[in-house]
Amino acid sequence: MGFNIFGELKVIWDHYRFRVIKRTRPLHVHTEALYKDTVWKRVQDFVNSGKSAIWYCLTPVNYDYIKVELGCHLSKEEYEKTIIERYRWLAAHGQKIQLHVHMRVLPQLYETQQESRAFQEEKLSWAVEWMKKHGFLMSELVYGWWSEDENSRFLAKKHNLALQNRFEHYYIHDYDFLLNPNPI
Repeated sequence: MGFNIFGELKVIWDHYRFRVIKRTRPLHVHTEALYKDTVWKRVQDFVNSGKSAIWYCLTPVNYDYIKVELGCHLSKEEYEKTIIERYRWLAAHGQKIQLHVHMRVLPQLYETQQESRAFQEEKLSWAVEWMKKHGFLMSELVYGWWSEDENSRFLAKKHNLALQNRFEHYYIHDYDFLLNPNPI
């Protein structure tokens, strides 16, 4: 078997991500499955142990994504009620709430479904307004699958949201707490 530069680079990146970034930067959690009681219990345990994170939270604008990708069986109204309650609990316990938006239901559609600026604007504006309506003031944004384009970067700036770079932060998803209840 020959030398594989991409394999070697991955080893170096993984070492950097898990050894350096993990210890020097706050944990970022992409919050997608918090409506699930099993995930919620682990998240509460994490917070109650005195740890903190920055929680990048989906809004009901991504309800179709939650149904397709995570198999959510709650109605949209039940889902919304549950996440409002849980996001408020996180905020009340000193956790930082930020915004997470998936522009597409499936990542494969990223190349084939180039939405118009108007579609992206509507989706992001709805998510921002929903968060504000429920008392969450955000200054940061993570797009789902880190899929950004010129339009989405423009819209983030328009809404005064700083985009987070996947290579600068240690991040997990909330459902990762099921496998590792102590990720930091």
